[in-house]
Amino acid sequence: MASKTTAPYQHLLLATDFSDPAGLAAQRAAQLARLYQARLTLLQVLEVPVMYDEFYVGMAPMELNLEQTMQETAQQRLEALAGQLGDVVTATQLRFGRPKSEIVALAEEQQVDLIILGSHGSGGLAHLLGSTTDGVNRHAHCDVLSVRSPAHPDS
Repeated sequence: MASKTTAPYQHLLLATDFSDPAGLAAQRAAQLARLYQARLTLLQVLEVPVMYDEFYVGMAPMELNLEQTMQETAQQRLEALAGQLGDVVTATQLRFGRPKSEIVALAEEQQVDLIILGSHGSGGLAHLLGSTTDGVNRHAHCDVLSVRSPAHPDS
C-alpha cells in the first residue's frame, strides 16, 4: 500500500458558541490549522426560538429585527475571533437552526476532515435538550475533536 503524503487534516471546522470551552477549542483549532497547513472555517449556529412566529405576531417592526440583530452581532463576533486567530481562518459561516444538525451538514457540504468544538455549550438548556457535542460525534462523517475546559476549582 502506498503511503499517504498529504496531511491527515486539510479542512478544519471550528463550531463555536463563544463559551469558555469554545475559546479553548478555537486556540486548539488554530494550532492544528498551522501544524497541518489546513484551511479553517469558523461556524456559529444561532437557534431561533421555537415559538418565534406566534410570539412575534402583532409586535412592532423594530421588535421584529431580533433575528437580524442576532445575525449582525454573531457575524461581528465571528470576525473578531477570526482576527484573533490570524491568517489560518479562511472562512466564517453563520447559520440558523439546530447546532448539531447544522454543524454536521456544513461539514459534509464542505468536505471537512475534522470538526473541533468545546465539550459543552453555554447554558443549562443544553443539558435538557441533549449535548451538541454528543450529537455531532454520533452523526459526523469525519473526525471530531471535543476540547474540554479545565475543571472548575469547586467541582
